Amino acid sequence: MELLGVGRITVLATVGILALSGCQGTEGGAAPAVTSSATAVASTAPEATASATAAAMPEETEQPAAAWSISSIGAAEECGLFTDAMLGELNAPRLVPFEQAFSLEQHPDLAQLSAAAPELCNWVPSRAGDVEGTGGGGPDGKWRSTFLHIATLPGSEAVDTATMFDEFESFTEGISVGTNPYATQGLGDGTVYLLENKTHGETVPADICHYVEGQTVVTIVRETDGQCVAALEQVLTIAKS
Repeated sequence: MELLGVGRITVLATVGILALSGCQGTEGGAAPAVTSSATAVASTAPEATASATAAAMPEETEQPAAAWSISSIGAAEECGLFTDAMLGELNAPRLVPFEQAFSLEQHPDLAQLSAAAPELCNWVPSRAGDVEGTGGGGPDGKWRSTFLHIATLPGSEAVDTATMFDEFESFTEGISVGTNPYATQGLGDGTVYLLENKTHGETVPADICHYVEGQTVVTIVRETDGQCVAALEQVLTIAKS
C-alpha cells in the first residue's frame, strides 16, 4: 500500500508537469499573434490621423494680384482721374509725347516704355499760370511739370529692368552731368526704382520713380519734394480700382 501511494504521487506529479508545459506552450504561441495585431493597429493609426487632419485643414490659396483697370493712358480724360493723386496744386492735365519727359536720344534705355505707350500725362503747377511745357521761370520762381506714364508691354517682351533702371544719366542743356544709381524698394505686388533730387533738364531738380509689376510700368516725374512714392501708391489705387 505504501509503494502504491508513492507511485500515484509520481504519476500525478508527471501529469502536472506536462499540463504546465502545455499551458506555457499555448501562451507562448498565442503571444506573437497578439503582438502582431497591436502592431497592425499602431501602423494604421497615424495614416488615419493624417488623413483626418488633411481633410479638416483647408487648402491654402494664394491671393491673386489686383487686376489693372487702367494699364495705359491714351486720352487727357484718363489723365484727369489721376490729378489728385499727383499731390500738388496743378492745372488741368494734357496728353503729351513721351519725349517731353525723357529724351530718347539721352535715355535710349527707356525706348521700350515709349514704344508701349507713346504719350503721357502732363500737369503744369498752378503757380506757373496757364502755360505749357516741361518747366521754366526765373531764378526765384522756377517750376517743373509733373508727368505720369503708364505702359503695359506685350506678353512676348521681357521687361528689361536691368537695362532701364541700372543707372540714370542726368543732362542739363544737353550736356551730361553724371550718372546716379536707382534705389529700389518693394511696394504692393511690384518694385519701385527711385531717384530723388536729381538734375533732369534745365529746370528745378526732379524726383523720378518707376513702379514695375509684371508687364506694367508706372512712371512719375515731379518736382523734388519726397512724395514720389506716395503719389505712386495713390496712382496704383486708382489704376486698379
